[in-house]
Amino acid sequence: MHAAKQKQHIINNMQFKFLFSALITFAFCSNYLVAQERTHYLDGNISLGTLLDIYPNSPTSTRVVGGEFSWLSQTNDSLSYPFQFGNPITGVTLGFYDLGNPSILGQTLNLQYSISFHKQIAKRLSWEPGLRMGAAYFNKPYHYIDNTENIVMGSHFAFWISAVANVYFDINPNWKIYTGVRFQHSSNSHTALPNVGANVPAFHLGTRYELSKKTSSSSISKLKSSIPNAWQLGGRFEYGIYELGETTSPTNGPLYSVYTAAIYTQKNTGNIGRVRLGVEGYYNRGFRDLLENIEYNNGDVSFMNSSIITPFIGYEFLYGRWALYTQLGYNIQNTGLAYWIDGTTEGTTMDELKKVISGRYGVHCYLLNPYDQPSWNMYIGMHIKSMVLQADFLAFTVGAHFGKTKADK
Repeated sequence: MHAAKQKQHIINNMQFKFLFSALITFAFCSNYLVAQERTHYLDGNISLGTLLDIYPNSPTSTRVVGGEFSWLSQTNDSLSYPFQFGNPITGVTLGFYDLGNPSILGQTLNLQYSISFHKQIAKRLSWEPGLRMGAAYFNKPYHYIDNTENIVMGSHFAFWISAVANVYFDINPNWKIYTGVRFQHSSNSHTALPNVGANVPAFHLGTRYELSKKTSSSSISKLKSSIPNAWQLGGRFEYGIYELGETTSPTNGPLYSVYTAAIYTQKNTGNIGRVRLGVEGYYNRGFRDLLENIEYNNGDVSFMNSSIITPFIGYEFLYGRWALYTQLGYNIQNTGLAYWIDGTTEGTTMDELKKVISGRYGVHCYLLNPYDQPSWNMYIGMHIKSMVLQADFLAFTVGAHFGKTKADK
């Protein structure tokens, strides 16, 4: 019991420190260090939604009621990299939600980085799709004694991601009212079971106030610099953590380590991102213990039995020193993973796909600004490794790449 509590404390402390410090740093840099000429906004809304019942024996939820408050800003110049994205509105969003079952599901408080793209429809009418990424605190997670019915969330801290679409009506130059819909998803990336995750479609009403507005003094519609326009070589190392198990069980198990190495080549595809082609391999300590415990291959368990090799294609969306990263791969070596899935699933088409389809979704932060065309660069980041779309483990990454830029040739 003491070991289980100590493990959970380590997980929660690590997630809290990393997620919130990264988010606050990201929001601060985006709001204040991107450009000097900015328009600032205050934004608030109330929402009504439902917690989707996507797993057997999930706790009941009457409705999800909450609200959000945002501090936003937008650059107005045409010389910085936000111009390539249409000068999006960025900032910090703080939200609070009652999950519709106070005794089992409780409430959640979340902090997210927000980015949205304002599009004018008519003189007073506009719409705005957006994405928010951050972390959430749940006050009533699963507990093996006190709250065994909450299979939605197995930890206090988790990721919280929202896709949003709003329609705005201008009351006057400073005030707007709006309505919209959003879909919110929360997961702890399999670092603590159970982890069904919270999936909340919602409807909301809100208002936005423009604090100040500055206009650009330049009419030049291009960047001062661009990302490297040549193939570069790179590599990364990762340390991952997860709890071996299915979606809801077993609980309070050990926290296993995953070690990953990857090599790749990359090239820009315009001025907003670049494609990566490479191969990665990772050693999974949980698979090693599993195969040794069942005396796989008469107890002769090798390093390769516990490892996975994956060729991949990835894409990195750049936003200054920050980047969003997505990756799709195909497992050509997966002994431990295949054994685990065969022994714990019914062998459906989706189960078979989980053996071979690998994904990654993450955030990178670069040492040097890629738009300054450095011939080398380093980054740190965080990835969620997935099997198709199901979270597999959480990984902390460090990487580097080098090679000539177009300016060098």
